[in-house]
Order: sequence, then C-alpha cells, then structure tokens
Amino acid sequence: MDKFVTIDFEHLTPNHETACAVGMVKVINQVIVQEFYSLIKPAPDERKTLNTHVHGITEEMCANAPTFAELLPFMEWFTEGCEIVAHNHVTEKSVLEKACRYYGKTDSTLYKPSFIDTYNSTGKSLEESCKTAGIELKKHHNALEDARAC
Repeated sequence: MDKFVTIDFEHLTPNHETACAVGMVKVINQVIVQEFYSLIKPAPDERKTLNTHVHGITEEMCANAPTFAELLPFMEWFTEGCEIVAHNHVTEKSVLEKACRYYGKTDSTLYKPSFIDTYNSTGKSLEESCKTAGIELKKHHNALEDARAC
C-alpha cells in the first residue's frame, strides 16, 4: 500500500454510537505524514455504564468537543484517496456506520468503507500483536496511540 490511513475510535459507553475520541495516522510510501486526534462529543446514550475505566475519557472531557457530524468533513478529507486500516475493524466500522446513521450522514464516503484489518494477519489483540512485532504501544486505548500502532 502506498497511501493509507489507520483509524481508531474510543467510545464512552458500550454503544458504538457514542464515539468519544478518534485517532488517525496518514502514511504515504511508508512514512507517517500526518496525524490527527480529537475528543468527540458523543451522541446521547441512556446507558450509565461508561468505558472511562478503559481509556480515561470522561463525559466532562467531551462536553465541549466537536460532534461526530462536525468532525466528519475533516475525516473524509483526511482519508480521501487512502486505504483505511484498523485493528479488528469490526469496531471501527460499527462506529462509523452507527454514527453516520445517527447524524443522517449516510451519504458520507465513510458510511460503509472497506477496511484492511491488521487483526487478520495476527489473530491477536492489538497489544499482543505489538509485543510480537516489537512495536511499542505507549498508551493502549488512546485513539491516536492505537492508530499509530496499527
């Protein structure tokens, strides 16, 4: 692949519509050329179970962040013309599809993108895959760090 973007989301609750952070890394000719990280103000969710214990992101931290709908045009621009890569893409694909539907953005290029899934090459978690490959995973469950590790 000459040009690809790795992407990772964290979500505030077990509901994938509640993306609360995104990390993206653009790679051209095997060189990282651009990185992006943002908190996301998640879609409302009645669930009281939070994933804060996983990634450290609280509702208060996201209160003034842009919504997924506000970030989507930039994300489309960032990924334009690139293969999209994720580790265990099922989660990232679900976040994109559910958030696009929630915000009425099903015409987005990111609504049902095809992914290259790094999980398929190892069959292991991102953390275990990094250990096996000798890649330092500095802060697992930080969306940008996980996107870098992909």
